[in-house]
Amino acid sequence: MPFHDLALPQPILQALADLEFAYCTPIQAQILPALLEGRDAGGRAQTGTGKTAAFLIAIFTRLLRTPLTSQP
Repeated sequence: MPFHDLALPQPILQALADLEFAYCTPIQAQILPALLEGRDAGGRAQTGTGKTAAFLIAIFTRLLRTPLTSQP
């Protein structure tokens, strides 16, 4: 699945393109849609398959889409 199919924010898509990542790994394709919807997800895959990147992409997406609010 191409990352652009996930409707990620432009800064994330640009960072992925800069790193020459165009497609999700199988574990990313399985868990990113749920994470981007705000659901809990877990996955098990071999080291180096992009699990941490999937969780970070979801976290940064949420941060970029959540407006900052001032605290009193």
